[in-house]
Formats: sequence, structure tokens, C-alpha cells
Amino acid sequence: MLRWLGAGLILCGGVLTSAELLKARRSAQRTRLALMEAFASMESEIRLLLTPLPVLLRQCGAGNAGAFFTRVSQALSSGEMLAAAWRDAADALPLPEDERTQLAAMGQRLGGTEESACAALSLAASALRRSYERAEAKNGEYERLITSICIGMSLFLVVLLL
Repeated sequence: MLRWLGAGLILCGGVLTSAELLKARRSAQRTRLALMEAFASMESEIRLLLTPLPVLLRQCGAGNAGAFFTRVSQALSSGEMLAAAWRDAADALPLPEDERTQLAAMGQRLGGTEESACAALSLAASALRRSYERAEAKNGEYERLITSICIGMSLFLVVLLL
């Protein structure tokens, strides 16, 4: 009886691990999408209305990527430099390391002229779009792979247990 209970718990652990890994991937996708939309909005606001960056950060703080922009805005209001605040906020995003590094580097170019800020926002949005589309294309394969590995390893442990 105790072995069957252990086997059931191992299988539940495998299913929950699979669900958590897939949840993290979906969260990264939602973050990419929200940041793409926010960067596009910021670019148009800068080009058309010449809206200052602190105002844009507060406006974007209300959206889906709000935690990122709120963190940058709060760091700026406490006297931190834009590049450092942007880098710290980018490091906290639920994205792969290479994408966080690209976003962190973007903070260096935001403090310049209108054109450099718009170019940086456009470049970051296009990089996020490519990452989003690449991840979406591999999404079904990734989900099957993660589910198979987690359930397979759980079943392997159950067989060893029984």
C-alpha cells in the first residue's frame, strides 16, 4: 500500500514539474508580447508627441509588462542612472539570459537623442518579435518534449520503486 502511495506521489510530482516548466515558458511568451507592445507604443509616443521617458515609463507601468517599467521608474525617481535601472529591471524578467542581456544593453541607448531612443526601442521590439515567433514555432514540440521527459522519468522511478 505504501509503495502505491509513493508511486502515485512520484507521478504527481512529474505532472506538476511538467506543468511548472510549461507555465514558465508561457510566462516568458506573455512577457515578450507585452514588452513588444510597450516598446512600439513608447516609440510612437516619442516620435509623434515627444513624450519624455519618465512619463512613458509611468504610462507603461500600468500594462502587462508593468513590473519592468515600474521598477525602472522607481529606480530613476530614487536617483539611479537610466542604464543601471534598465539593466537591473531587465535582469529580473522571466526571459532567457541572452534576451535579458540584449534588453539590458538597450538601456545605454535610451538616454541619448530622440532618434537613438526610437532606434533602440525598434531594435528591441524586433528582437523580441523574432524570439516570440521562434518560440511559438517550437511550442508544440517543446510541450511534448517536456511532458514526455517529466512523465517518462516519473514512470521510470515508479518502476524502480515497485
